[in-house]
Amino acid sequence: MFNLRTRNIFSVIAIATVMAMLFSCENDMKTIQKFTQGDTLPDEMIRDFEMTYTDSGYTTFKLTSPLLYSFEGAEPKMVFPQGLFVQSYDKNNNLKTTLRANYAINYPQRKLMEVHKNVVVENKERGELLYTEFLIWDQRIKKIHTEAFIRIRTADKILFGKGLEADEGFKKRTIRQISGEILVNADE
Repeated sequence: MFNLRTRNIFSVIAIATVMAMLFSCENDMKTIQKFTQGDTLPDEMIRDFEMTYTDSGYTTFKLTSPLLYSFEGAEPKMVFPQGLFVQSYDKNNNLKTTLRANYAINYPQRKLMEVHKNVVVENKERGELLYTEFLIWDQRIKKIHTEAFIRIRTADKILFGKGLEADEGFKKRTIRQISGEILVNADE
């Protein structure tokens, strides 16, 4: 009798434990979708990446990065989690412009690149530097733009503003919400 009673108690405890575990488990659909998305893991990972873009036999851009993640799918993208460095050349192979950032995403189908964190664009021809935290480079219309805070250093002044639109060579530009201008002595 003691043996049968003990078995019944253990059976009730086991059934109660299993029932508690079944009802305590919850699967949030958003969490499941996040883990089962096709683009959470890259299709390719490339270290010490270098790419040269050419047009009609001329080098137009060189892009280098310590790490590239490539994602395929409906909207392919290339993610540069450790940053990138882009060099732009003219038809005589003279360096025109450089772009450096700590993080970037390139959407090749849309010909659009977003660069983030410590973004620096240098126009070598004019000796000008642009500093910002976010910039979009639209390769189709050959323009760069941002709504973020910007600082532009020229030979004789420093300009501050919020928002910018410029050609990709950084020659023609419109600064929105200019908040200051500091004249710089050329001797300093």
